Amino acid sequence: MDTEAHKQLANDSGMVERIHFLGYRDDVPALIAASNVQVQPSISGEGLPKTFVEAMAMAIPSIVTTTGGAKEFIDEAQSGFVVPTRDSYAISEKIKFLYKRPEQCQTMGNLAQAKMIKDLSSQKSASDLLSFFQYLMQASS
Repeated sequence: MDTEAHKQLANDSGMVERIHFLGYRDDVPALIAASNVQVQPSISGEGLPKTFVEAMAMAIPSIVTTTGGAKEFIDEAQSGFVVPTRDSYAISEKIKFLYKRPEQCQTMGNLAQAKMIKDLSSQKSASDLLSFFQYLMQASS
């Protein structure tokens, strides 16, 4: 990320003092845990980003775009927000909304965590896979 082209974009943004190129980090979970909200501004249809799942596990609500798989795990305005792809204004509005309502932000994070435990835990995934393979075995007999 710290290429000359990216640095030039930062310089031209009018917010150069707010943009930091941190390089490789091995403390991302700690950074997520220190956050109040996770923003996943995907534009190209990612599957299910690890940062999204990590945020859910740490009771951090997310703002995600309509592309990719994260939107399928958001209960709108309950555990996070889904905004249109490439809509920075919508993202900023949701960030401001959560910033002004810390109790609601915490409640949303708790609901996200509960949803992660219910729908994305390794136990649930293993159970679902076992059920699927049992179904396949029965269908082929």
